[in-house]
Amino acid sequence: MAGEVAVSLPEKAIEYGHVSMYCPAAKGRLHPRLKGVIMLAMAQETKRRSSAPTKAQKAYEHLRKMIVERRFASRNWSMRQLAAELGMSVVPVSEALRRLEQENLVVTKPQSGIRIKRMSQKDFADAMLVRQAIECQAVRMVAQKADKKVLASLDRLARRIGEYTAAGMSGKASYLDYRLHYKLVAATGCDLMVSKFDGIATRCMVITDGQTFWAPSSTNDSDHIRLVQAIASGSPARAEAAIRRHIRAERLQQALWE
Repeated sequence: MAGEVAVSLPEKAIEYGHVSMYCPAAKGRLHPRLKGVIMLAMAQETKRRSSAPTKAQKAYEHLRKMIVERRFASRNWSMRQLAAELGMSVVPVSEALRRLEQENLVVTKPQSGIRIKRMSQKDFADAMLVRQAIECQAVRMVAQKADKKVLASLDRLARRIGEYTAAGMSGKASYLDYRLHYKLVAATGCDLMVSKFDGIATRCMVITDGQTFWAPSSTNDSDHIRLVQAIASGSPARAEAAIRRHIRAERLQQALWE
């Protein structure tokens, strides 16, 4: 097209959007097709950057994992200690802690530091009731779908939980227990169920009065495997019966610790 120049722009031109400085001969005029390509590339780059986890998000996820693995509750933390533990500055850690405080997972007290917000037995019982309702519906849906990839993933997690429990690695077993139940609910494809379950599950794994309420039973390493087998049977009724037994076993384990 007369009066317009088609040029090949370096990647940095697209990345930062500085088109004119790389094509002075164009004098601000580009071929419409080239302009479209540039705009598309810039939009894709913006989307990539916006979807990448921020430092605060990474700090939040790391701290949640520490809570689930029962590493957070071993002490009262200062902001600088947590920042050093995560290898970050205090700014993203502070932002992550504010989010955890809003979720009632941690509490910050002057002179005392940052610690787990303790959970009463009634709070735990209420949370487990809601958790059971969510998971009973989830296993019925997953059993009906019978997705082989989902079932294989659940089976691998169940076996690793048994291995970690047998090795006395209770923190890692607890985290994988959480991951298995999270994957189970996530497999429904219902974002609202996942969001509600995630908050409840993490709260249920908070330590109160020195006792962990939710942890895989050390006396029955095959319980998770039987649960997955019931789901894989394709029978929603059998799957629901299995998750109810599984949750009752966890409640019994909690009662024995009291």
